[in-house]
Amino acid sequence: MEKLELFSCNEIVRLEIPSTLSKLSLLRVLGCKTLQAIEINNAPKLSTFHYGGAPVQNCFGDLLQVRDIHLLGFLHRDMICYARTKLPSIAPNVVSLTLLSHTETVNTPMAPGKFLHLKYLEILLSGNLIFSPSYDFFSLISFINASPALESFVLRLKQDGLRHDSILAESDGHPKDIRQSAECRHDCLRKVTITGFCSSKGLVELTRRILENASSLKCLTLDTTRDDERSFAMIHRCFEMSKEALAEAHRSLEAIRRYIIGKVPSNVCLKVLEPCKRCQPDII
Repeated sequence: MEKLELFSCNEIVRLEIPSTLSKLSLLRVLGCKTLQAIEINNAPKLSTFHYGGAPVQNCFGDLLQVRDIHLLGFLHRDMICYARTKLPSIAPNVVSLTLLSHTETVNTPMAPGKFLHLKYLEILLSGNLIFSPSYDFFSLISFINASPALESFVLRLKQDGLRHDSILAESDGHPKDIRQSAECRHDCLRKVTITGFCSSKGLVELTRRILENASSLKCLTLDTTRDDERSFAMIHRCFEMSKEALAEAHRSLEAIRRYIIGKVPSNVCLKVLEPCKRCQPDII
């Protein structure tokens, strides 16, 4: 057997992959609500691991050969924190990592583990209440600092409303204590894409930190829309954005103008995407 896929097997509490499945290359486990532990015994050809559900508190075994990992939190919380603290020791050779979290209740920690071979990182934060009001987007720098070989970083935010932590909320228009300098370099990072870009102070600081420390950066894309409409180009339509989302998009464009454009080196291609006419609901 080379592929094993389990979907919505709600009676499974513990999943064990025996050593007899020595040819297994792909393991996909999605929506198994009662699953608490995954044990993998000697799977030398396992290169792809996709898991969807609540973070598994006890995941152990042979993930040394895994290169492609998807951890999808769906309706569960703190998958980003789980991945940052657990994965470096479980899967030290991962090259491509995709993470989805519905809610993050704690900031991403500055954990000691490293992703020494990670080249592609994609993080999706979904839902209207995707994080607690105190969540700091800047804490995602922990992943980039831990990934010296990282070449491409994609951050997707699925939200629909005004940000209460907007960098534009400073009364005098000049936010204090913007975090700018860093000792950690990101010399392999060439491409950064942020969709659903908002005016959150932490997100602006994260973008500035990347610009200051990624000497090989070639392209930075900041998409101030929800990103949904970009997926419907084939049928020439967009999803309408709410008035709150449109207002936040305009605040985001202003934040980019004030705090980011001036930090972009001349050798970096900056692409800023804003809502088109089809994104905007008719106003009577």
